[in-house]
Amino acid sequence: MDEQKKAYRKILREFRRYKRRLLTSSTKAEIWEACWKIHFYCCLKEYFQYNPEIPRGYICLVMEAAEPIQAMWQFYLKYEHTMYLTWEGIEELLEGMLLEWRMPEAG
Repeated sequence: MDEQKKAYRKILREFRRYKRRLLTSSTKAEIWEACWKIHFYCCLKEYFQYNPEIPRGYICLVMEAAEPIQAMWQFYLKYEHTMYLTWEGIEELLEGMLLEWRMPEAG
């Protein structure tokens, strides 16, 4: 199995865990309040599901993170100028994460 498929499977597992956890342990009000995070998870899942050409660095980022979508969500909250509604926005978000991830290596 190639790396892109492995990365998607990891994203899909996290997406399903989040969905299951949200639906089984949240009230209707909590689900309503989480709608932006739910939408974020859906957009990220679709990016990795349907994009045939994901840069290798983004795949490495997914494989390194324990919960990659949650890490992306935290990055999104930290840098509110990032977007996730388009593939270009997701790629900018991932590029920012990749730069931050590699910063300690650069010194």
